[in-house]
Amino acid sequence: MQQLVQRFLEEGISRRELMQKLSRLGLSMAAAQAVLAPLQASEDAGKGLPIPGSTTLRATGGELVMAQAKAAGAEYLFTNPGSFEVGFFDAQPSSGIPLIMGLHEGVVISQADGYHRVSGKPAFVNIHVIAGTAQAVGQLYNASRDGSALVVTAGMLDNEMWSDEGMLAPRPGFDQKEVTRQFTKICWECREPQSLPLMLRRAYKVAATEPGGPVYLAMVNYALEAKNVQAQI
Repeated sequence: MQQLVQRFLEEGISRRELMQKLSRLGLSMAAAQAVLAPLQASEDAGKGLPIPGSTTLRATGGELVMAQAKAAGAEYLFTNPGSFEVGFFDAQPSSGIPLIMGLHEGVVISQADGYHRVSGKPAFVNIHVIAGTAQAVGQLYNASRDGSALVVTAGMLDNEMWSDEGMLAPRPGFDQKEVTRQFTKICWECREPQSLPLMLRRAYKVAATEPGGPVYLAMVNYALEAKNVQAQI
């Protein structure tokens, strides 16, 4: 099912094809419709179409992320901050989402996992670029095995934008999301600032849909720092 959802969101298969394939997996028509409805809403939002309950916001990339997290019900931000996420953290104080800081990414994931287990709600997390992401993997393994709904975001340096010497970036030819792929339901990399809230909405939906589990969204620093970006929340 995970692969089908990913193919649909990336426009690899049509709505009809998705329904047919879900039916072959044993889902009833009602269950398949329940899976499709939020995915269709996300797809429509990505095309600029209004969705029920949405608002249009013009802000920085980081402010769009925090506004979408707030709209999705985030109660806390569990984080070990880094300098390449400055566009994200500039937006945190005005978002109304309290920040809970850990001194190591493994600790941060454990905190978020504990919050999810107690509250039953998806936990909102931000960790550092590829080095910090790698340090989170041990606890992501535990969260994945236990089905904990964690929305894990991270800063990212585009390893093919400037040179082969990107500081704290993966080497050219390697994706940051590959570090966490086997320990998450789905991973994304976002380079377009207007796509940030759309991809975060998808992350919340995928993380919370049974069977639950962590998802990972890497966001490039220039998207987080972009200004005057319009998107739907």
